[in-house]
Amino acid sequence: MITPGKRWSVTCGVSTYTAVEGRTRFNQLQPYLFKIMESFVFFNNDKSVAQKSDEKKVYSIESIASQIASYHNKNAEKMVDDMTLSTSAKAEGKNVIITNILKVKMGLTKQELNEFQTELYKEIVPKVCQQNSGNLAFEKGLYYTFVYFNTYKEKLAEIKVDKQLCNGY
Repeated sequence: MITPGKRWSVTCGVSTYTAVEGRTRFNQLQPYLFKIMESFVFFNNDKSVAQKSDEKKVYSIESIASQIASYHNKNAEKMVDDMTLSTSAKAEGKNVIITNILKVKMGLTKQELNEFQTELYKEIVPKVCQQNSGNLAFEKGLYYTFVYFNTYKEKLAEIKVDKQLCNGY
């Protein structure tokens, strides 16, 4: 239901014949409306933006990072294929660290590793930037680190994606 680039608006109106009655009725209903709005959490694909009508109750970036990691882990089985043997996520502060174990041979050369990281970068960065376009949490410091290992525990690549990097996309 949520479309990138679109803004949803929830409005409230009261029927009355005078402005004074309308304002009085709205003031009576306002606490209930805030309670309703506080119950909403908006998730957009693999990103989360949680925003409440009362600014004091906006989720912390750290808790949003934890929600994203949890969501990733709940759906990890769907992301496994012939190449990706496992994937997991954890949150460390504002950083969502996604670790992938790939079926890749042992002892890749430095040139092969550079090539691999370059191709991953081209695939990951534009998608993450697009998915987080307009994400309030991302704007306020949420970022992602993608780490890739082979089954021999050799690090293949590490890519950090944050707002500053996405400014170029």
